[in-house]
Amino acid sequence: VLIKFMFLTLIRIMFVLLAPDLLRTDNPENIYVQAEGLSAPITVSISIQDFTRSTTLLQESVILNTENQYYALKSIQLPSDGLARDEKNNKFVNLKVEFEDLYSEESLLMVSFHSGYIFLSTDKPIYNPGDTGEIKKCQSRGVNLVLLLSLSSLRLIILFFFYCAVRFRAFVEGLWVLTARFDHWQQNTFTSQFEVKKYVLPAFNVTLTPKATFLSLDDKEFLLFIFRYLYGKPVQGTAFVVFGVKMNKEMIRFSCNVTKEGKGSKHLWKQLNIISLSFLQLYT
Repeated sequence: VLIKFMFLTLIRIMFVLLAPDLLRTDNPENIYVQAEGLSAPITVSISIQDFTRSTTLLQESVILNTENQYYALKSIQLPSDGLARDEKNNKFVNLKVEFEDLYSEESLLMVSFHSGYIFLSTDKPIYNPGDTGEIKKCQSRGVNLVLLLSLSSLRLIILFFFYCAVRFRAFVEGLWVLTARFDHWQQNTFTSQFEVKKYVLPAFNVTLTPKATFLSLDDKEFLLFIFRYLYGKPVQGTAFVVFGVKMNKEMIRFSCNVTKEGKGSKHLWKQLNIISLSFLQLYT
């Protein structure tokens, strides 16, 4: 923000000027002017010229008087038509504010050609091949935009009104780039990314830890199960466990469910006649 103060000590008059240090073209900008110590109305002239001061791009004025207490917030809008746009070099203009013949101030301001900002967001960052995704609604000025989905040499261009959500189908694996722009200028181009890949369930290990190599009738549980992912975190869910006993070369199975976080144990005494299993081998 540009801030200027000027005092005329002999007659006790103070002038104040506040202006942005960056002007956005085709967008309203505010300039604050104030005069203290005056008893008569004064006209403040605001003009903007190109860098060489050969062309006047904007001319405005505001009157300071007792009705507005000698201060005003003047809204101006610098058109981009009179400026030669160049993305490789910064553009500057000259701001001049005149408080009639009492005081004047000039300042060099940078110009921005940004038309606005586009915030791109999909409903999730990763998709399976064949999933349907959605580009969420974004705040904009209600202009027509170009949306580009690109992956290597594959491109899909969609024209749409920006207040509507857009659906797409993720059909090729890879890192996709979502690009939206107001026009062909690089400053008005915005990107986001999402990934398409096959979802593979994480691998985990199951550890069976018997309390002993034989069973006793006094034991309430005889086997402990530990389920952990390969990176060490316990698995949450329900495990289907199959027990069996070898009897006369025949494998007899007993099924059960174990629901625990990361580990569990099993009681078989209610299901089996444990005495009849003496000297037989259990397996799981």
